[in-house]
Amino acid sequence: MPSAGEKPLSHEQVAAALEHLTYEGPGGEVRMVNGKGHQAIMETAYGMSKLVHGKMTVTNVKRYPAERVNPPDGVKAADWIASGAFKK
Repeated sequence: MPSAGEKPLSHEQVAAALEHLTYEGPGGEVRMVNGKGHQAIMETAYGMSKLVHGKMTVTNVKRYPAERVNPPDGVKAADWIASGAFKK
């Protein structure tokens, strides 16, 4: 792996540098924890929009932790949903 400030020489070095990385994205914390540290998960939020005094406002916001909206590492999404774990 290259040292700080050095350009990676291969795709493998880039992938290794990203493994298990955590960073702040526009939508919140992003964690590289699935796929042996190569796939990111993050929470999601849903809400309703409405006009309040002529301004668009988001109300009834519900947040769901990343572990509730992503299957565990090594589990196929279809199997996770079929098992009912998504609804818990």
